[in-house]
Amino acid sequence: GHGIKSGEYITVSQCDKIDITVYGNASKGINSSGDVTIVNGTFVINTTGDAIWEEDEADTSSSAAIKCDGNLLIENGDITIVSSGKGGKGINVDGTLTINDGTISVTTTGDQYAYDRTNDTAAKAIKSDGNLTVNVGDITIRTYKKEAEGLESKSTLTITNGTVIIEAYDDCINASNHIQIDGGYIYCKSASNDGIDSNGTLTI
Repeated sequence: GHGIKSGEYITVSQCDKIDITVYGNASKGINSSGDVTIVNGTFVINTTGDAIWEEDEADTSSSAAIKCDGNLLIENGDITIVSSGKGGKGINVDGTLTINDGTISVTTTGDQYAYDRTNDTAAKAIKSDGNLTVNVGDITIRTYKKEAEGLESKSTLTITNGTVIIEAYDDCINASNHIQIDGGYIYCKSASNDGIDSNGTLTI
């Protein structure tokens, strides 16, 4: 079960407050099969469910406060997320993620979810499979359990400005291809791994 679900796209503009709490395993607060666009508004999203193994997909499915199969654009707003389930995600995007402004706070307390010895997923605060770009904004992230990373892109991660404060158990900032830091204030503290980790190239 999900709080708000769309088979196409979701756009939220100028809302006073959206408050969502979901409990079920693999449940999502906001779940879209397409793009998600947020322009202003206040969001409080809490998820407590664990990840599950999807037999049809032969993959894990995690609980997430915001799950977007397309691209996620955040233009402004105040977003507070707490995820406590095993393998739970704060923001999980299959496409690109762009943050142009706003205040975003994400906390994950869940442990790693393991289906078997070769299939597992860790809790993540903010994750995108595509490019992740922070142009401006105030982002605060805390993760507490095994392999739980803070800000992650499976492609290129770019920070041009803003304030990014991350205290993570695993990597604070991670990208598969490239990390580009052009400005802003960045604080990273990892309990067990890297502050900033690019598996490819890194430019500051």
